This record gives sequence, C-alpha cells and structure tokens, in this order.
Amino acid sequence: MIISVGHGGSDPGEGRAAGMADLAPNRALRIQRDHVFYSRRQSDVSTTERAAGVGAERCRRLLGQYDFDETTARPAPPGDVVMELAACYGAGSARERLAVRGGYDTIGRLLRRNRVANVIFLSCSIGGATRFVDQIGEDWGVRVTAYTRRVAVIEDEGGQWRVYLDGDSPGRGTNTERGRTEVPDRDQYVSGTS
Repeated sequence: MIISVGHGGSDPGEGRAAGMADLAPNRALRIQRDHVFYSRRQSDVSTTERAAGVGAERCRRLLGQYDFDETTARPAPPGDVVMELAACYGAGSARERLAVRGGYDTIGRLLRRNRVANVIFLSCSIGGATRFVDQIGEDWGVRVTAYTRRVAVIEDEGGQWRVYLDGDSPGRGTNTERGRTEVPDRDQYVSGTS
C-alpha cells in the first residue's frame, strides 16, 4: 500500500472528472483533469519540436517583441512570423504538460513493476472526482482509494500525528487514537466501484 500525502480535491460544479492531486511536495508534480485525461501528447510534442526549430534565442526575441493579445502594448506579429511565434508561445505550457504526464506515467510504471495493489490518497476530497480517480487507477493498474471528505492531520498532545476526516471532533468518528496508526475507514471512494 502506498499513501500519497499532499493537496488535492474535486470540483463538484465541474463534474466527476474535475480532480487535482499533488504527487510531490510544493506542487512539483500536480496532476489535474487535463493531465489524467491527456489527449494532446502528439500536438504538444509537435509544438515543442517546432519551437526548438525556431531556436531558443529567436523565441525569446519574438515573445518579447510581439503578442497575440490586442490589449498589450506589444504589436501583433506580422504574417511572416505568426507560425514561429505560435510555436514559441505554446511551447512552455506544452513542455509542462509533457513533463507532468511523464512523471505521472513513471509513477504508474513503478507501481506496476513493484506490484503495488492499492494507492490511498490522503488528499482532501479528491474522492468526489470519481471519473478522475477511476482513470488514475486504470492508468496505473492499481486500485485507488480516495476520500470524499477533507482529510486532516494534527499533532496531538502526546506529540504523535493523527489522520482523521475534517469535521470529526476530538474523540469522535475518525478523530480518535486509531488515527495514529490507521487511515479513516469511511467517506471513501474506491476506483472502479461506480
């Protein structure tokens, strides 16, 4: 069993696919809906290749000189540099998406190689994004358990850490001594169960 600790959540107003989870500290590997349901890999690869063909120095010059946004002080690009500028403009976000998806895929390969059966996200309320959680489980080849209520962690009077579900008062529900050694056993969504 692996426990992933970081920020995460779901956006009920956006549907069951709208989730987010940190897989590394300080947002170093934050996955969101677009990373999990990633369909632009070839387009992103092409964009980064075109920008590389333009060259880093020329891209910096073009990005500093022109803009597609008419509300800025920089002029719109002339027709002969539009395609170069478009490649340069999109390359940064394309590289970021490729890097995040690469890290995400690497985690899946490591989980499969080490025959991990279940990943538990101690990440707020990510369990509300059931399609998102299901897709992670499918991509990684594991069962994913995620909470539908916000997960909280506190250091208690004895200097030990306790994991519980937000809203449970001390000594009640999941906010008990068991929280020192066990994860909460309720308000969970398990991938593949909907």
